[in-house]
Amino acid sequence: MKTFAVVALRRADLTEAIIAWRKDEGEARRFARRCVAAMPETFARCRVQPVDLTVEQVRAVCFGWGQEAARDGEPLTSELTGVCGEAYRRGYESAILGGSGGPKARTSDEEAGPS
Repeated sequence: MKTFAVVALRRADLTEAIIAWRKDEGEARRFARRCVAAMPETFARCRVQPVDLTVEQVRAVCFGWGQEAARDGEPLTSELTGVCGEAYRRGYESAILGGSGGPKARTSDEEAGPS
């Protein structure tokens, strides 16, 4: 699925991670600017990169987002829907319960896609 990823450079450990997807490049660039402006202590910079991810790659990223949210002590709230939301919840629960879980889901590839 072709989208634009917002890739952030985390200030704390200088690692990069996808923090959002947008279907429109302009919207992705606006979101990236807002993130850096709103959270300069968290993100050193954000960049936009066109991506063509498989359903499994999308699930893996969303699963990781859920795990990260659980480790950061955030409540289980997500606006992600469908396969993305399911993978996020599985990641969150796996971090809370200490299990591996895995991003794979029983839903079809047609249901995949970022919100």
